[in-house]
Amino acid sequence: MCIEDHPVTRAYLEDNLTEWGLSCKFATNADEAVKIANEMDVPPSLLLIDGDETEDAKILSDAAKIKVPRILMLPFGQSSPLTPDELPFAILYEPLRVATVKQAVMQIFRTNSGGLKPLEERKNDLPLAQEFPLDILLVEDNAVNQKVAPRFLQRIGYRADAVGNGLEAVNTLESRRYDLVFMDLEMPIMDGIEACRQIRRRLPADQQNKIVALTANAMQDDRELCLSAGTDDYISRPFKIHEIDAAIRRQFGSDGKAFSLLNVDKPDTSEA
Repeated sequence: MCIEDHPVTRAYLEDNLTEWGLSCKFATNADEAVKIANEMDVPPSLLLIDGDETEDAKILSDAAKIKVPRILMLPFGQSSPLTPDELPFAILYEPLRVATVKQAVMQIFRTNSGGLKPLEERKNDLPLAQEFPLDILLVEDNAVNQKVAPRFLQRIGYRADAVGNGLEAVNTLESRRYDLVFMDLEMPIMDGIEACRQIRRRLPADQQNKIVALTANAMQDDRELCLSAGTDDYISRPFKIHEIDAAIRRQFGSDGKAFSLLNVDKPDTSEA
């Protein structure tokens, strides 16, 4: 289902969705979409929302009555609004391109087949936060990144607390336990490297958490510095949502084999 009132965009989406073997119902607003969804014999699998409509934030809460994954189509440069629940959520920036629309549809259902999973399989698709419930602390001094990173985390189901420097992080972690810390390395007052050292030194073993460093690059010196400070993983900027997802899975996956910086530079001898 798609909430879109522009006839040209409607035609564009309908043509491409039909080519992929998908049918789409269109509505001009959230109330109409909810009404159509309630009248359908089989509920929609996906909801696409025209970002121009989100200038009235009420559309998001109204559309939340349709309990399906959503793709929000935003004009380039427009900030992403907060989602009203923890259902799978993706963002596309206009102008829309066929490849990016298709990739978003595939990603939101976590499929590699090029098509949607059967309904009974989709019911088992959960946001990462439901698979790995975590309390997350973001340590970041940049005001823009303090807004962007939590939105990335929200798209996989998490809500993170944030502090502005390493000293605040250490003080916060001494008073409350978090499962995971995303740690910027370059900050005033106390940088991320010293904060990691303090956390490893001052917190008792049963209060230690996973620390993922947010680095400017993935050079050898950065990796060694992260390792020496006690971080468990790192992500290089500018990072993407799938890299956050992958880092969480490495640290909290059911096989218990957490990623180690010790292994980053070991040569791979499994291939000729």
